[in-house]
Amino acid sequence: MLDDLLAPEHLLILLLVVVAVWGPQRLPEWGRDAGRALRAFRDALAGPPPEHRSGSR
Repeated sequence: MLDDLLAPEHLLILLLVVVAVWGPQRLPEWGRDAGRALRAFRDALAGPPPEHRSGSR
């Protein structure tokens, strides 16, 4: 039963309902927010960036 939940037809219907409720102008904002959240999550998994020194030791 859960296999059919993520079928393309169901996702399309869900997208249409979301657009009807909140309007199409909010979708790009949500996409940007989701992209930023995923980028921050990947950066957190990668750990702190290596320290770069300016050549003087």
